[in-house]
Amino acid sequence: MRMTLYETVKSNVTTLQAAERYGLKVGHGGMCKCPFHNDKNPSMKVDKRFHCFGCQADGDVINFTSRLFDLSPKAAAMKLADDFGIHHDPQQIEITIKKPRMISEKEIFEHKVSYCYEELVNYRNLLVQWQQQYAPKTPDEEWHPLFIHAVHNLETVEQELDTLLSGSDYEKREIVSDHLRKKKYHGEDYLMEPTVNVPVYPESAAHARKFGELEQYRKSHFANIDCKKDIEQAISENFDGFRLNKRAAEEIIAKYGPERVSTVLAATVQVKEWDGRFSAANKDWAFTFDFPDAQNDLGFDRRDSYAVTSHPAVLDGFINQVRQDIKAMEHRLEDERKYAVLLTDTQEIKIVECDPQEEMFGIARGLIGCEWIELVEATPLAEQGYLLLIDDEGKMRSGEIPINCIASDLYASDQHGDPIVGNTMIVRAADEKLELLTASEAKHLADDLVKSRDKAIEKISRAFGLLPKQKTEPEIMSASRRQPCKKNGMER
Repeated sequence: MRMTLYETVKSNVTTLQAAERYGLKVGHGGMCKCPFHNDKNPSMKVDKRFHCFGCQADGDVINFTSRLFDLSPKAAAMKLADDFGIHHDPQQIEITIKKPRMISEKEIFEHKVSYCYEELVNYRNLLVQWQQQYAPKTPDEEWHPLFIHAVHNLETVEQELDTLLSGSDYEKREIVSDHLRKKKYHGEDYLMEPTVNVPVYPESAAHARKFGELEQYRKSHFANIDCKKDIEQAISENFDGFRLNKRAAEEIIAKYGPERVSTVLAATVQVKEWDGRFSAANKDWAFTFDFPDAQNDLGFDRRDSYAVTSHPAVLDGFINQVRQDIKAMEHRLEDERKYAVLLTDTQEIKIVECDPQEEMFGIARGLIGCEWIELVEATPLAEQGYLLLIDDEGKMRSGEIPINCIASDLYASDQHGDPIVGNTMIVRAADEKLELLTASEAKHLADDLVKSRDKAIEKISRAFGLLPKQKTEPEIMSASRRQPCKKNGMER
């Protein structure tokens, strides 16, 4: 029976021989410094096989050579044969491609349910904390926005948790879909601008081919591979054989951005789903990512090319770090005051990101589109600490500029006949100054305004004989400077 090249090499060369041949200093008992992590003291045992007691690298002589020189198993076997004078016939090489275990739709769904349940439990605990911490101490005390948020949302979250535990698959699917959609929608505002500024391409190769976007697809794919290599390097440099540096993930996230780093790590866990060294929580998280058409026409999984090859136990710790760092980043950005709520004269509600360094009235002039700004207190908003910034010039040209139904309703214009016209901006009235809103404040306020929007339009339309255009969903946009109103031929 003829042996394959792999069998021939492994039967003739030990890992100890290969290590010494390739420059490693092997001491007493076959111990040497591990070349696969930053090893300060010998922690690798080499004999017929090799095993590192630090990073847990393990395998035979072909695995060792493959990792040492970054070669494929075939190339590593041929290098060993050449270096140790082992005759080989190219026909000897037999390549067996292991067919990956297919993950069923049911398993993916269960991962997503488990992930969303964990996220909602954490959110529910936070709401309970806010409800207790910010509860008004006296009947006259103004309600804190976080207390209001907790009161409005706690019951809904608890109902969703009950449904994820005992509801039908259809009900669970609705909650999971809604939760992941909201997370993606708001997560886009939290992503850092990566140094490697290549957008993550979310569609399949077939989609890219059909719509002429192969260049974007390829750039994204190669950026994933670069990210994978840098993750492996970061783990190697930050793992001392016993623990992973707590700041190992920072530079990778700053360089590639949270979205790409998360994509690469999620793909890694998905293709290695069988490996029990990845935690259940990280598996649940990974399967919330969709990779359309992961396999190419030849049956190879495209994710394999950017799946991280670091030791799974160490990599699992790195994934924990990445998830914690991204969550901390989101919380920091949530607390940053850089948003305003804009009510437009086309009856839209928009959350606008502004430059916190810019003077407030400069921001207002750009968004509202006029030079003269007036501050107005509207009772429902003033109770929450908010003010309206309105177009003061517009009152003199009320016949030329559309009435802002939502702002006019807040101002109770139907009672005193003084409507607000043009765009209106909502900010917070702090002690002796105006402030922009945090992301959560802007979202909460916009959601409340959306709920009362249709009634406001109907009430003001009836009071002033209007038929405005209607839109139903709030929008998020970047603040772009608008030209001030002109005396003649205004551009709105």
